[in-house]
Amino acid sequence: MILIPSCSSEIIGTDIMQLARKASSMYSVDVIPVLADSRFLSSKFGGIYGLMDSLICRMRPREMEKGTVNLIARGFFGSARDIPRQVMDDMFSMFGLKVRTRFLDFCSLEDIEGFCGSEYDIQIADTMLDDRICERISEVTGRRRALLLEQPSGLCKCIEWAERLANYIGTPRTELQRIVQTLRSGFDAIIEEFKPILSGKSVVVFCIRHRDLTWQIETMKALGMDILKVMYLDSTIDDNTEPPAPIPGVETATGAKVCDLREFSSRNKIDVVVTNDAYRVGRTGLCWTVLDSRYPGLYGVRFWLQTMRDCMLIGKGTWEEGL
Repeated sequence: MILIPSCSSEIIGTDIMQLARKASSMYSVDVIPVLADSRFLSSKFGGIYGLMDSLICRMRPREMEKGTVNLIARGFFGSARDIPRQVMDDMFSMFGLKVRTRFLDFCSLEDIEGFCGSEYDIQIADTMLDDRICERISEVTGRRRALLLEQPSGLCKCIEWAERLANYIGTPRTELQRIVQTLRSGFDAIIEEFKPILSGKSVVVFCIRHRDLTWQIETMKALGMDILKVMYLDSTIDDNTEPPAPIPGVETATGAKVCDLREFSSRNKIDVVVTNDAYRVGRTGLCWTVLDSRYPGLYGVRFWLQTMRDCMLIGKGTWEEGL
């Protein structure tokens, strides 16, 4: 049993160490106290790093099972589960790899103690906390530092993902080419499915903050959609990302406002606005759809296009009218 401090216990100064000793004595259970972590705002994160560290220290040497991989991400706690899990399992299976343990997901202590039985470790979220967890795993177990390889969306990102994984595990070039061709064929099939509906439609991208729109632009161009403009919203929140890279053949504007979108729509026919600012764009009366997909891989492309198609079929009416 692991005893983790909460906001309340810290405010009243609860002695976690003493409680753990008392509980261990009373119930003959190994109670592990997790002390507050000052580097991550203490109990603001529920002692998450202390919990992770306690579990990492229980990882034991194991005989390695070839062709297996561990996935590491704090975000497993809140991620949509079944479909993303299956998509990533399928992508690793293209390389002959089987996902063995997700840390920290719904794991048993036996799973965690057997962590070192996998051949490879992959960090699938690029955050400071995930970096710290992976560094600690390497420090405690002596394993190679996990490869940072975020879950990809879109064809270009899936190919980049495949190339980086192939380089990490030493996949032969001919095998990588076969995998890339499989990805391209899958993407082409999705494009052919939606092309009759979306080809020729005019679209504006209206985006909060500077974002990498590579896979979205790639997908819309493959469909034959007319990308009229990419507009980056003038935000009051500091944007520490790099300025957006120019998109060949697409007009790009920074420091945009909703009134700029309204003015542009008065001069141009817009079939759909692709946006991550649904609240403000929705009030313009323009048909809109989401900027990102909730799912990774090519499944995410299909889900995104299905959402775009459905939004365009509903049009500008109230949400009840489209049901």
